[in-house]
Amino acid sequence: MITYWGRFTASGDPNGSGTPSWPAFNDRGGVLMSACDTSPASGDAPAACSKASRDFAENHNLAFWQSLSS
Repeated sequence: MITYWGRFTASGDPNGSGTPSWPAFNDRGGVLMSACDTSPASGDAPAACSKASRDFAENHNLAFWQSLSS
């Protein structure tokens, strides 16, 4: 995440070599970037397992959660 933020603040674009591509947000595209946590003991950066996905709503059962009224 530090790499993404550093690039974004410097150039307005978080993408660059050594990290997965971070797609621009688009209401119609439905693509979300998920940055996952890695174990500090692994030595792997979070970007090593980050991914862009189109099935976030299904994977997280958003329809169910949105159906609950408060």
